[in-house]
Amino acid sequence: MDRIPFKQLPMIVKMAVWLVFNNAWWSLEEFVIDRLGMWKYMPYYKVANACVWDLAVATITALAVWRASAVHGALMPAGAGYSVAGRKCTARAVLAAEV
Repeated sequence: MDRIPFKQLPMIVKMAVWLVFNNAWWSLEEFVIDRLGMWKYMPYYKVANACVWDLAVATITALAVWRASAVHGALMPAGAGYSVAGRKCTARAVLAAEV
């Protein structure tokens, strides 16, 4: 049984990963930051309300999930961007040359 890369997982799984990381933040926020009074040292933090910190964490986790699921270099192999003569190759020409 082979491991499946994150980028090949269905979108619902990626959304669930985003939700899990945000839920971890909300739990940390509720059980640590609010209860210990650490919010006093966090600018623009609002107790028991949505704030800039929540938006920042949601955005960072969304970007991390998007980055982990992006397909990098799928069309052209490494170093296949230019021909020997210096003319720019296209993905179609590279794939045709491999056949």
